[in-house]
Amino acid sequence: MQPKKAVLLDVSGVLRDNRRAMWDSYLRVLRQAGFDLDGVLGADAQSAYRLRGFSKYNLVENCIEALWALQQERVALADALAHPETIDAAVSRHSFSEKKTWAMKVKADFRRTDAAYLASVPPIPHAHDALQRLSASYELAVVSNSGSVFNKAWLDAHGFSRFFRTFVAEQDVLHKKPYPEGILLACRRLFFQPEQCYYVGDAQSDMAAALAAGAVPVGVLSGTATLEQLEQAGAWRVFDDVWQVAESFCMGPVVASRGGPA
Repeated sequence: MQPKKAVLLDVSGVLRDNRRAMWDSYLRVLRQAGFDLDGVLGADAQSAYRLRGFSKYNLVENCIEALWALQQERVALADALAHPETIDAAVSRHSFSEKKTWAMKVKADFRRTDAAYLASVPPIPHAHDALQRLSASYELAVVSNSGSVFNKAWLDAHGFSRFFRTFVAEQDVLHKKPYPEGILLACRRLFFQPEQCYYVGDAQSDMAAALAAGAVPVGVLSGTATLEQLEQAGAWRVFDDVWQVAESFCMGPVVASRGGPA
């Protein structure tokens, strides 16, 4: 494989630990829509995050519809995650027509930009050091399905923005991941071909977008998807977190911590 010139990164689950803050937004907002996330689903922040690891349910609106369908059938989310076909079957029987409306409300609640809130949403451990190391050898860019205002505010608040040449967010594309549009846009802005770039993500949709763009898909286990999910989605290598990505990419031949030999 030819030498790479850039590393493109997702933010959620790669640089930012969303689990607690996102789940709190789900609880606050969806309670108003008649969801009983604690009672009926028995859900918690980690299991809800794992649901978004599936490509079908990575987008907030699709995740909400899945939660609604499971609630209608009184199926605990933790049990459903072990049997994904249960989720698909429930969604086929219980659509949620207002999923986009409530998704917008959840995202608005989660994407607050006051200083105290931004400080309360933590980075993935050692993410700053990882970016410092990667930026010495590669051009860096962000490609995210999150909104640009929130992403930039969070990256600024935690001292990350200075590492990136360009930022691609949901407002910049017509079709978000798993479509390749965002990755292709970042490549054009960097004046690189996709095959010259790694894309680091934590979900099946990230791997799908990278493959469709022609970039090299790299998975991390610090976010939504499991090792098996990332490998099934086509990850070239899977690492525990972005720090292990930096350790491997900046010390000669790439050696994956997980996912097989380099």
